[in-house]
Amino acid sequence: KEMVVGCFCTMSARYCWFSNLPEDLQVLLSEIISGSGGEDLLTELEGHRFTVHELPIAAFPDASIWTDYRDRAYAEAMVGERLPPVIICGKKWLDGRHRVWVWRKSGTSRVPCIDLAEIGLSYPFPGIATLDLN
Repeated sequence: KEMVVGCFCTMSARYCWFSNLPEDLQVLLSEIISGSGGEDLLTELEGHRFTVHELPIAAFPDASIWTDYRDRAYAEAMVGERLPPVIICGKKWLDGRHRVWVWRKSGTSRVPCIDLAEIGLSYPFPGIATLDLN
């Protein structure tokens, strides 16, 4: 089983405090929420404990990962590292295309995710892709 940054387990579930996520991911989540008109949710986010969901890797459609300055070497440097969970909002995949690529390459069958819908966010934009949860 892969190690996931900022997460902890109880007898029956895994959780991830917002404050334990890497700083760049905390900034991104804050930007996603405020850019979606959810400024009132930012206060709740600070002390929130997300449930870490594990979705089948097949739920994530193939998506280009070479869309910005982060190239193949960037993604390959993640192999074998502890990675934070992927960010989703309901059925929308919002962040983590490089992590999903790494987990696919390493043969992982399930992807750890945190769902921003858990705090009441309704993301109005398309995101990376729509998850296939059927």
